[in-house]
Amino acid sequence: MTPDMMMSVTIQPDRPRFVLDASIATKWFLRDEDYVTEAVALLRRMQFGRAEYLAPSQIQFEVANALCNAVRRARMDQNLAQRALSRWVALRIPVVTSDHLMRDAMRLSLAFGCAFYDGLYLALAEATDLPLIHADERLHNTLAGRFPNELWIADVAKSL
Repeated sequence: MTPDMMMSVTIQPDRPRFVLDASIATKWFLRDEDYVTEAVALLRRMQFGRAEYLAPSQIQFEVANALCNAVRRARMDQNLAQRALSRWVALRIPVVTSDHLMRDAMRLSLAFGCAFYDGLYLALAEATDLPLIHADERLHNTLAGRFPNELWIADVAKSL
């Protein structure tokens, strides 16, 4: 990790660590999606101290945005979304902000043809040499096995 990366919470070095994508975190609150069982198992691992997650800082806003969109699409009511947002904030997933991360995200998003926001997760996985665990089918298809630190949600049971 580069010196300019700022973390909001200290990570414990003795536990398995992963870069967490918003596509996993949103499934903790939106239970009508694919791979919810696997995503919730990842949450439980963290809650029982058996895994730790790290993410680029935009995950905070991506999860909140997914909850807003769920209300707009009548997937949940506003009160439930507010409670879900409070639970999300209380999890205190460590986040990283870095100028280097942004530069590397641009390089990776252009190299792989993915969104810049996805590139931020790739850049953090690359910088920390941690697996990026995600459930974003579009990203999975775009990467097509070319990113060595990718851990697709369907393969979670095999690797944890």
